[in-house]
Amino acid sequence: MVNAVKFAIEKMPYKYSSLLTLKYVMGYSGKEIAEITGLSETNVRQQLFKGRSFFLNIPPLTWLYIAASVAVNAVRTPSNVTYAIGSNNNL
Repeated sequence: MVNAVKFAIEKMPYKYSSLLTLKYVMGYSGKEIAEITGLSETNVRQQLFKGRSFFLNIPPLTWLYIAASVAVNAVRTPSNVTYAIGSNNNL
């Protein structure tokens, strides 16, 4: 589910996803985010509220689609494949 949340954040408008990432992934406070972005603390709070609202209003069927997309991409990712080439196993 964590990957689905990250995927959903990536699909949000950048002005929301960047602030949500700074706040909830990187752990910055509202004041620190204001200093980093050059926005006022009030604006940061407003944008975080809108971003959370955007995130929480994703319909349940969309969450299923997001989770399925993440699962399919995980299966297709080459980093998940173990190769026997160059190993000492006699295949």
